[in-house]
Amino acid sequence: MIKRCPAAGVSHIEMGMAHRGRLNVLANILHKPLKTIFREFTPDYLPESPIGRSDVKYHLGYAATRHVDGKELHIRLSSNPSHLEAVYPVVEGRARAMQHNLQDAERKRVLPLVLHGDAAFSGQGIVAEVLNLSLLKGYRTGGTVHLVINNQIGFTTSPDEARSSRYATDVAQMLQSPILHINGESPEDLVWAADFALQFRQEFGRDIILDMYCYRRLGHNETDQAAFTAPMQTKRIEARPTAAALYGTALRKRGELTEQQERDIRNDLWEGMEQAYLQMKENPADYILPSTAQDADETPLPRTSTLTQVRN
Repeated sequence: MIKRCPAAGVSHIEMGMAHRGRLNVLANILHKPLKTIFREFTPDYLPESPIGRSDVKYHLGYAATRHVDGKELHIRLSSNPSHLEAVYPVVEGRARAMQHNLQDAERKRVLPLVLHGDAAFSGQGIVAEVLNLSLLKGYRTGGTVHLVINNQIGFTTSPDEARSSRYATDVAQMLQSPILHINGESPEDLVWAADFALQFRQEFGRDIILDMYCYRRLGHNETDQAAFTAPMQTKRIEARPTAAALYGTALRKRGELTEQQERDIRNDLWEGMEQAYLQMKENPADYILPSTAQDADETPLPRTSTLTQVRN
């Protein structure tokens, strides 16, 4: 979707998401340096700084400019101190403000893109509330693309104990927006759906929902052992090849990838992370992000007072 944005007239993306997958998004979508990500996870990383130990690192935001087809694409991922959906209205507000600043009257240049969990999308009232505002003149942002990471579990709660509706995305039916249910193990279907979603949003200015069915391979966090609460499901997941392995097998059967090429891809990715980590260990101070606007050499906005009293 991001690669297709400049051709579709999008120059800015406002993103929001919960914590799961954030490091992946930071590294692979916003191209945040791996050396900086590794540095932020070291025990002595700026303990007194607002970006030090104040929050877990997969709640932090980031902004980047990517060059796609010779055009600049500005991407901002909002910070999110909540594991849940508090960031959704924040993204809409930031998108609306950016559209105002860019005089984007048609609301085509700024794209709100929100990643949800399935349990949060169906279970949190703030999702329905913001969806309900999406077509009002005072709130509309020209349509939001929603990607629901549907791993079919909310912490330890299965779908049949979490909601009354059949699908996690049924709440979005109030808008009569398209809802695409997609197999998360089929990357090519996901690419098609993402392309369709962007075209639909740009054409009709309405929300569209991509419901990506998948599963959670590991526990809820670093200390959670999923086998305690779902032992049979955990065994089945452990025995199942990963999505990458399944896609690699499909490509080999089609003659589009050899086993050696697949190994080379995996090795290159691993070596890239290993080298970034070793470089960070050698010069850790070089990979600390600025903690304030002044450190980043940004001039603070002037604070001016405006006369607001009523006069004759």
